[in-house]
Amino acid sequence: MSTLFDIFGFLSVILHGVDLVAQTVLLGSVSFALFVAVPVARRAGDEVSVIQAATRYAIVASAVATIIAVLAGTLLNATVLAATLHAPWEDVAGAAFVIEGALKALAAGGICLLVSLRPVSDGTTRLAIGLLGTLVLCAAVGSSHAAARLDDSALMMVATGAHELGAAIWLGGLPCFRAALGRVRAPETLSWIGRRYSALSIAGVALIMAGAAVFAIRFIGSIDGIYGTVYGAMAATKSILFGMMLLLGFTNFRAVRRFADDPTRLARVRRFVEVEMGIGFAVLMAAASITSMPPAADLVADRVSLSELQERMTPTLPRLESPEHAALAIPALQARLDDEWRRGQDSTRAQAFLPGAGELPPRNAQDVAWSEYNHHWAGLLVLIVGIAALAGRSGRAP
Repeated sequence: MSTLFDIFGFLSVILHGVDLVAQTVLLGSVSFALFVAVPVARRAGDEVSVIQAATRYAIVASAVATIIAVLAGTLLNATVLAATLHAPWEDVAGAAFVIEGALKALAAGGICLLVSLRPVSDGTTRLAIGLLGTLVLCAAVGSSHAAARLDDSALMMVATGAHELGAAIWLGGLPCFRAALGRVRAPETLSWIGRRYSALSIAGVALIMAGAAVFAIRFIGSIDGIYGTVYGAMAATKSILFGMMLLLGFTNFRAVRRFADDPTRLARVRRFVEVEMGIGFAVLMAAASITSMPPAADLVADRVSLSELQERMTPTLPRLESPEHAALAIPALQARLDDEWRRGQDSTRAQAFLPGAGELPPRNAQDVAWSEYNHHWAGLLVLIVGIAALAGRSGRAP
């Protein structure tokens, strides 16, 4: 159990990231089916039946992934909660995050079952998966930062819902749009699909930006909240990636309107959509990482100054050797507490860190060295991959 406590933060972020990606693709695929695939099929006939099949596959696959991710994340959080509070499982089962996780999994399962058994073009099926998709979104919002706010909770929940819905409509629909570009051959049909999905994406971008504006005011609140906190720095990184995606999306927006006149643009749009999907995955994982941190507005004192930031960002040789695991703050403190317990100085065996206790985990210089070691090796590997990619692109190296 102590090992689980050590890796709980990492596992929870990864599982939440997978859950967020799966949820985004699920809601985006449902939106694509409702507002693109079915209307275009009515206009183009059987020519785009393959698109409906691909859309159904995307819905089913993402629904299964959502169920697995949300159940794994809920079980992990419930296990840690029960272990840290020594609470019985029947009490933990009544926690809000458990109920929300169960509702989300049931709604995703309902979508999967309906789409597997009934055609998406059926009116009742479309209404049902739309309502179940709304339930998935509401359950996701219920476990967000917004639901935990003591003030302006309703406003923040609406902003969070708009933000996540916009990401789903735009980013989550990209796999289905990519499948359409690869399967439909008629330029006129491709143009219809491109125009409808472009209109859907514009609505998604508007929802994303509306939610982000509220977050910037309520969760960050100041300039030093951007550069002085981890939440602000991650939000800035996410915004930069979002800007890159907007440039790619604007290029595709112009290209899809010329499919009927110039079919050669199709290959470029497909490549750009693939890049959008990759950046979108990075944005969603960054969003999952942000949700594991307290908002910048809540950290008034614990902020980095510009001089401290400059000192930390001054280039130095990379650290390539890791400190001993036992020298890190939590293992070192746990070892001291265990020693005091064995010698009878403490009647109960204390834990160095309790996840969810409302306190930041202890840190020391070795923790900083450990983080630098991991990041420096990761940076070197990314640099090597980039050099190899450039060499391969040059045609002079395989």
